[in-house]
Amino acid sequence: MIRDDGCTQCEKTPCRHGCAQSCEATPPLDRRRFIIDLSRYTLATAAAAAGIGAVTVVRRANAAAAEAPEPMVNSLGMQLVHIPAGSFTMGSEDNDDEKPVHEVTMSKPILLAACETSNADYRAFVAATGHTEPGVAVESKKKVRPWQGRMFSADEQPAVCVTWDDAVAFCGWLSEKEGARYRLPTEAEWEHACRAGTRTKFYWGDEPAGREKAYFAEPWPEETKEADDWQETPWGLHTTVAVECQERNPVGLCHMAGNAWEWTADWYGDYSEEAQTDPTGPAEGKQKVTRGGSRFHAPSPELWRVGDRSRVATASVRRPKAPNACCRNCGFRIVREV
Repeated sequence: MIRDDGCTQCEKTPCRHGCAQSCEATPPLDRRRFIIDLSRYTLATAAAAAGIGAVTVVRRANAAAAEAPEPMVNSLGMQLVHIPAGSFTMGSEDNDDEKPVHEVTMSKPILLAACETSNADYRAFVAATGHTEPGVAVESKKKVRPWQGRMFSADEQPAVCVTWDDAVAFCGWLSEKEGARYRLPTEAEWEHACRAGTRTKFYWGDEPAGREKAYFAEPWPEETKEADDWQETPWGLHTTVAVECQERNPVGLCHMAGNAWEWTADWYGDYSEEAQTDPTGPAEGKQKVTRGGSRFHAPSPELWRVGDRSRVATASVRRPKAPNACCRNCGFRIVREV
């Protein structure tokens, strides 16, 4: 994205996006300040709707942000955000597979990657282990080999066409590399982190319109428009965007709505009506759960009611996928156990 004060995408001169000026890197994000500011907007609005004193809610949010541990950075440079233990209401009445709504308690904190696993992260894994690159060993429905074209190959973009088995193998490699346990999040851990203390459809409220950046920021990178497999969505996006963004949820997580579906550890199945603690889904099954929606999930009611786009990237939306499935709109983010 080019601004008057320089390019926010790179630090090159001249800019790779055609900017004639010197590019300036995006300043580091002060996570605590961002959490406090976003909590004021989100929670105060929710409080007003519920008739709760907004000042009280904001004070509580500020106190929680001040007590939150700083994110850690692992050996790959991935930022990991502290997700505290707590309880939340899981599911919704929006779709049959999101019912019944039930209470869930997460008894232990986790460290969850702030961003989806990027191509740069996954390339380090492939280089170290000889693991097959995405879309080669298992062919995607659209026969996409993301690293062999311009649509999905940038280091900053999420690693897609990654199967569940690939994601688990990545976690196993990183666990051995660092002497810590990395894994995929359970479905409950994912939703708990996505909601971040909120009860609305999205972490900012119930209406998606006007929050396009939460789904996919700006169309990026521009050069992918020239790719042979270029595909534009009705709302202007032609590929996935960088995994890191300024629009984050209240605990500092990027793209919990849209960009790429994310694998979870759980088998797909019906929810229990009873309150649960640390649920892990069915003991066995044929399909795993993906969460968060993708770039094909529209940001406005006028667009999301078209064909398969009838689902929006809410905090509760879920989709089953075979663990050996390869999809250009599916990636993953990782958990490091505390």
